Amino acid sequence: YLFQTSYFLIFPLEEIRNYRNNKFMKMNSNIMTPNMMTDILSNNRVFIMDCFEYYQNPILMKEENQIYCNVCKKKCDSNYRTKIFFPPKIMILILDRGKDIKYNVGIDFIPSIDITQYIDKNYANGVKAEYDLYAVLTHIGEGSKSGHYIAFCKSHDYTKKWVCYNDDNVSEIIDFISQVHNYGLPYILFYESIDGKYNFVF
Repeated sequence: YLFQTSYFLIFPLEEIRNYRNNKFMKMNSNIMTPNMMTDILSNNRVFIMDCFEYYQNPILMKEENQIYCNVCKKKCDSNYRTKIFFPPKIMILILDRGKDIKYNVGIDFIPSIDITQYIDKNYANGVKAEYDLYAVLTHIGEGSKSGHYIAFCKSHDYTKKWVCYNDDNVSEIIDFISQVHNYGLPYILFYESIDGKYNFVF
């Protein structure tokens, strides 16, 4: 294991969509018609929990992505996997759409998530990892190197209101989850642990 302190995960949405589609096709290939398969493959959205499941499976690092092996003394094909050993108090999820596929894959996220099943049981057996969404950064523009960013944050007082910060324009947002996509593409999601006790990291 390579232990690395980090409070964020980067989700490559295009790869996650392909992983989700391939898995579903293998599981249901015997019962799906060609039209059903076409509908699935044309679905350009992923669910936030698909992203966590993606990290539970090894990724083959080959060709230009080979990893150097201290035993072989050269770069070799390798299986790479990210595991969560201890959940952090603040969890930052970066939605990577790449340079050329920025607008090809959408994300469906929810205000509360439970990632307990994705915690490595050998290191944090019995730990619950439940989170609430408290901030979202969206992007409007034609590419990753240009455009405009808008921030949304949830008030930590008793009102729990969502507020939009668009330069000097600050306004309350009603029914945030259903409206956020009107303000650009979600780019970074910020979650905090429900009980606030976690001080650990990925």
